[in-house]
Amino acid sequence: MARLPNHSQEALSESRLNAYYDNATEIANWAASTPGALPFSCDDPIQCSTDFITEFAYVAYRRALTDVEQAEIDTIFTGAASVEEGLKWALRTVLMSPNFLYRSELGTKVSDLLANPVVAPGTQYDFAGTPMTVENISLAPYSRQSFNYKWTGNDLVAITLKGELSPRDAWPTFSIGVENTRLHQVTINHSGYRTYYFHIDKIPPSHSNIYFLNDAEKGNNYDSKPLLVSSLKIGVLGQAEPIQDDVAKLRAADQNAYALDPYEYAAALSFALTGSGPSKALLDAAVAGELVDPTSREAHVDALIDSDLGRAQVERLAGKWFRTDGLINVVRNDPAFTAEVRQSMMREIREIYKHVFYNGNFPSMYEGNFTFLDSTLSAFYGIPGGGSSHGNFRYVDTTSTLRGGVIASGGYMAYNAHMDYTSPIQRSAHFRQDVLCQAIPLPVNLEDSEERAAAAERVKQRVEAGDITTAEYFDLQTNIKGSSCAACHNAIINPLFGIDDFDNVGRLRPRVNGNVVQDGLVFVNGVAVPQGESNLPIDFVNKGGYLYAYDVVGTLSGAKADAAKAAGDGLPFKGAKDLGRVIVANDLPGIGACLVEKTTRFALGYTLDKAFLDPVENGFYGISNAQAAEFACVKNELNAAYSASKSPRDVLKAAVMSDAFRFRK
Repeated sequence: MARLPNHSQEALSESRLNAYYDNATEIANWAASTPGALPFSCDDPIQCSTDFITEFAYVAYRRALTDVEQAEIDTIFTGAASVEEGLKWALRTVLMSPNFLYRSELGTKVSDLLANPVVAPGTQYDFAGTPMTVENISLAPYSRQSFNYKWTGNDLVAITLKGELSPRDAWPTFSIGVENTRLHQVTINHSGYRTYYFHIDKIPPSHSNIYFLNDAEKGNNYDSKPLLVSSLKIGVLGQAEPIQDDVAKLRAADQNAYALDPYEYAAALSFALTGSGPSKALLDAAVAGELVDPTSREAHVDALIDSDLGRAQVERLAGKWFRTDGLINVVRNDPAFTAEVRQSMMREIREIYKHVFYNGNFPSMYEGNFTFLDSTLSAFYGIPGGGSSHGNFRYVDTTSTLRGGVIASGGYMAYNAHMDYTSPIQRSAHFRQDVLCQAIPLPVNLEDSEERAAAAERVKQRVEAGDITTAEYFDLQTNIKGSSCAACHNAIINPLFGIDDFDNVGRLRPRVNGNVVQDGLVFVNGVAVPQGESNLPIDFVNKGGYLYAYDVVGTLSGAKADAAKAAGDGLPFKGAKDLGRVIVANDLPGIGACLVEKTTRFALGYTLDKAFLDPVENGFYGISNAQAAEFACVKNELNAAYSASKSPRDVLKAAVMSDAFRFRK
């Protein structure tokens, strides 16, 4: 009833794994050969490995790499035949890694997260306090430069330098020492700057000045070039600092519950709001503790929502919510229903929801006084004002038309239809499910009876005569007094057949003498198609439909709907657009409840309300009474956000800013 599609149950087959590998190979080859594709250059294997780890793998894994993972990547680069091959190998490795392919949001036990907080990347080379810093040094061959430094026994030297091949094709050697004691020595075999870190974990025997020496090269070649040092830092090695976290909230939480660590929190926000992994900037913000402070976190949430990926994610929710993205695979026996028309119909729904999301007033998308059209839909609908070309959408006022909004749209009507005729049952059922979030129970007994057989015979005779409308065709076969079908069709579904004023490709049906009409159904190759008597009035539309049990949210029982129908307690309407107007005018509770439900499903991946659990979900995990009580608080926050502004954006923000977004039980 309220579910949205996900891939939690998807199996990883060999063919899919091979497809991943092919994609990873193609991406790696492209990135290695396209200047600017990566945010760093690869002049030598060591520096390239360092940059790859901090600039690419860090973002791909959505966290800092472990020492073991960093060592593996270093080995890839140093073991490759060339820097380019090493880069391609490393790219394929990361893109095929489960750390990239799988998205984990299990979190860490709260007590463990407090005892072992996550540490920021690179802190093994941080300084404690401010180090002594010298910049832009040139070390001539066989010359040394000394600096006065007081050793502590836990010191760090960070030096960024580059060398140059001598005329004899040899690289210089760089040394660090004190007086006559050499502490470290390394060959500088690269012409690009690279940073080296040297940890000196004991006080040198002769702990006076520290010197830096250009040993030139073997063979005493005084024609060697100088070593160029862009930065030299000497100081006390710092301790790894934990990422700032909301310690007070963690201490107040159930210590056996689970909370997303700062990296997982950043990733969850990004995936929820953009459908994509976090940027390096967002991961760095998590490291800096910016997701702890609500004001700072809200700023990041707003930035994600307002990004191009954020806008695409908002559109994606609409297409999944109203199922209209499924039009891509829909075929109808109508040459006018082209692929371009289907594409534009799908986009129309997305544009409508995006408009109310970023401009507030969510109910207005049901009232139907506007839509978004491109040139394709303007021509198909016969409504001027659309964009100048296919795919160029513009806001169009539809107040004076019978179109507008989600329900009275071509996409909604064409998706809920069949190859040759409409499906008033699907249209009515999906309206209750997707607009008002009412769950229609499945029938428990569909055995044939004499009454159903008699009804089927009457329908057959009417179809053979060609004088039956689509709405009548379905009503006569389903609304049979005393049958199991009638439990759903008598008052829940069939009274909504009044929205069958659109044909099976989403065009408004013709009007004759003020009545909505269609061609009668006749059998063609065993299928009832509208090729019978012309201009049959559709009584369900012309006389008006009724929405019974309009105030229900959650499971809708047939008994309650039947009682409402018997008492005459229904909301009358004429046509799809009028139904949208009626539900908004009466401020039905399901409108806001469905927005909250769909938003939380999309952002959190689960429902906050037991009433919205499908049977398969109840059997899989369910919601305990304790969880329901906790979720009620969160749901109240989201309901309050909706009541205050009628803004889908505010509801989404309330969902991702809530404690339920980070904490798991």
